[in-house]
Amino acid sequence: MTDIRELVVNEDSYDEFMNTTVAKWLKESVHHGTFKSFDGTELSYFYAIPKNHKANIQMLHGFCEGFPKYHEMACYFYSQGYAFFFLEMRGHGYSQRFVDQNDYVYVDSYDQYVDDAKAFYDRIVRDKLYRKPLYLFSFSMGGAVSALLMEKYPDIYAKAVMTSPMLQIQTGGIPWAVVHGVMFYAHRRRLMKTPGPGQHRFDASHDEFNEQRAVSKCRYRYVRRHDVSDSHYQTFCATYGWMDASFKADKKLMKHASEIKTPVLLFQAGADQAVEPKAQDEFAKKAQNVQIVRYPDSHHEIFSDKYDTIIDFYTRLFEFLD
Repeated sequence: MTDIRELVVNEDSYDEFMNTTVAKWLKESVHHGTFKSFDGTELSYFYAIPKNHKANIQMLHGFCEGFPKYHEMACYFYSQGYAFFFLEMRGHGYSQRFVDQNDYVYVDSYDQYVDDAKAFYDRIVRDKLYRKPLYLFSFSMGGAVSALLMEKYPDIYAKAVMTSPMLQIQTGGIPWAVVHGVMFYAHRRRLMKTPGPGQHRFDASHDEFNEQRAVSKCRYRYVRRHDVSDSHYQTFCATYGWMDASFKADKKLMKHASEIKTPVLLFQAGADQAVEPKAQDEFAKKAQNVQIVRYPDSHHEIFSDKYDTIIDFYTRLFEFLD
């Protein structure tokens, strides 16, 4: 395996690397397509298969994200011999939406995300594995989807990496009784496709950089430029429906965590203010084979943290996969 410090660029080299090496790679090696999911929903996906193909990775992104957030990571996977398959989940990126506003995020149930991921595997990924193992990578919301996916389909993935998985959303100190009461009210008032509490629309003029999520400004600004220039990547506002589906998914995945037999490497951000680290500890105790790597001072986006943390993250990730 390549020395990780030779692979992963630092802050000073990042912009040049992304604007030259990665831009050229995206143009020449990465394929984009769409397919009809289990219910006819049109979903967007990206993939690339290197010549020195040794394994495959199916990737599940976080809330309000799309492929641009993972250009750097996918390029690293590719350079190390891993084919990657990236699904833009319904309501995100170039995939079909079910609300009129492009920046709202809505889903009926996380079962739809799970069935989309399975349909992606069945219709696109499986025929391109070339008898190589398939691994699963997920971040945040994608972590909840991956847990449910591994519970329902335990034999697809040889290994899984979960980064800051959303196994319980942080509510900012609001009691769960209040949260459930708000959701009940939203159902009764038919507000499920409207912005949830504390949510607001995407604003291209407002810089949202926040070190409580990520530390690396260059990585944040790369994604931000794509968000501002392409309306497909301006998902930003959680609806009551997405919130309600997320709360139900977290409860369901924890109930069935013991059914997961796939070896899992779980990266935990100790200073996470988006998801609850304690729920990840509970999940690890219930599942059959989970190894936790803890970064006590890191925020939600571990792969966009301090450079030394990023190096440790990729070192452990590739050691686990290799």
